[in-house]
This record gives sequence, C-alpha cells and structure tokens, in this order.
Amino acid sequence: MIVKHHPINDFIQRLTIKGDIMLDTMCDLVDKGIVSLPIHDALYVEQQHIEDAEKALKKSWKKNLGVSFEPFVDVDTP
Repeated sequence: MIVKHHPINDFIQRLTIKGDIMLDTMCDLVDKGIVSLPIHDALYVEQQHIEDAEKALKKSWKKNLGVSFEPFVDVDTP
C-alpha cells in the first residue's frame, strides 16, 4: 500500500499537535491547582496565574515540537 502525501493529512497533524500543546499546558496548570479555559488559540487564566500559564505553554511547546526555542506569547490583560 502506498500512502501519498496529502494536504489534509498535514492539516490534521498540525491540529493534533496544537491540541496536544494546549492539553499538556492545561494539565500542567491543573497539577499546580490553576484552572484554565481554552478559547480558540488561547488560554484564559486568572490574572495572578498569567506567568505560570506562559511558562507552562512554552514548556509544552518545546516538548511537543521537540525544539529548544520558545514561541512568542501575547498576553492580553484588562
């Protein structure tokens, strides 16, 4: 059986990786007693937990992508 490269497979793989990053981040936060709410491509956390959420997201990014560099994280505050 020959499996051909198909754009939809790449799209699904990227969605899976993105989901894994978010899930790992949320689990890391739960382990610290921090509740988070995923909203599209973001996580909502209470203001006092922003730094913890940013660190958890960067850690999950590096782990799931197998890279040493960190992503740019944009933080919106009221």
